[in-house]
Amino acid sequence: SLAHNGVLFLDELAEFPRQVLDGLRQPLENQEITISRANSCATYPANFQLIGAMNPCRCGFLGDATKECKRAPLCGEEYKNKISVPLLDRIDIVVEVGQFDFFAIQENNLKNIIRDQFYFQSYLNFYIMYL
Repeated sequence: SLAHNGVLFLDELAEFPRQVLDGLRQPLENQEITISRANSCATYPANFQLIGAMNPCRCGFLGDATKECKRAPLCGEEYKNKISVPLLDRIDIVVEVGQFDFFAIQENNLKNIIRDQFYFQSYLNFYIMYL
């Protein structure tokens, strides 16, 4: 409920226990959370946007050009299977981001990348606002 009208960001999504992730399904659908104890029951608003981040596999090297995942592709499949299908059905957008060397980017080039990303995000926000 602390994320009500905001964002709930879960870093390393696949590392959360399955029962915790499955517990988010109902609040995502109903936009409220009910907590029941022995003598009472309380319902709180929970209208939030769920954002999760995770590596492609446990070691993080699946698909990496510089280092090889020792258990590919099984490692990636097992890691992704830690998230239940009903929860995945409630995720609308999936974005894969490749690894890059931040320090290899020259300062001038970095300014251009940041500017381009800013314009892209502005365009995306404008587009989403009128859906």
